[in-house]
Amino acid sequence: MQYGYQSPQAKQYDRTMMVIGEGKISVLPDTVSLTVGVLTENKNIKKAQEENADKANAMRTALTRSGLSEDAIETKSYRIQPKYELKDGTSQIAGYEVQQTFEITVPNVQKAGEVYDIAMSNGANIAHSLTFSTTESAAYYLRALTLAVQDAREKAFSLATASGMTIHQIPVLIQEEPPNLPHAISYSESVPTLKASTTISPRDIEIAARINVTYAYYTKSQM
Repeated sequence: MQYGYQSPQAKQYDRTMMVIGEGKISVLPDTVSLTVGVLTENKNIKKAQEENADKANAMRTALTRSGLSEDAIETKSYRIQPKYELKDGTSQIAGYEVQQTFEITVPNVQKAGEVYDIAMSNGANIAHSLTFSTTESAAYYLRALTLAVQDAREKAFSLATASGMTIHQIPVLIQEEPPNLPHAISYSESVPTLKASTTISPRDIEIAARINVTYAYYTKSQM
């Protein structure tokens, strides 16, 4: 997105300079997303699917009984893959592997470890990752954007002062680089295998904004 304004006074400035403004805010997350899976193997493809469905349903039931809503448990992928073995010099199908993965959204960071343990104790047997996030990402991004504008202004006026320039107060053009909020506010890591009790401690996440700002200026020789 870009914003621009050309004032009548700015027309006397026939040169421009561009600076990059950056703004960053560190915030404590209020939501955790856990990615876990159910993996089953069987020589018979139908039985492998049935076993997978039984374990997945057991996990869902346990999670909803713990207080999570059905909407908080989302199926991310479902995969059926044959397993091969070498027999008499040829590769033959020995069975089938069925894997179903889920993203579990926990609206209370403090309960993430408890939810993880429930999932792993009631059918889930694969843990992929966790992601910290905040439900206030849009508001925090606007604050980061304001800091980016201030940063660009400070850089422009510092450069102008050091170079003997006179700079117009109002930018000629402001270009906002597209925000990538999921990456800007998320942190992912490998989740450990099941232990007696799992503790998931939140860490600050960073929300960043970046803009390109163009200012008009003239030098003393132009006055």
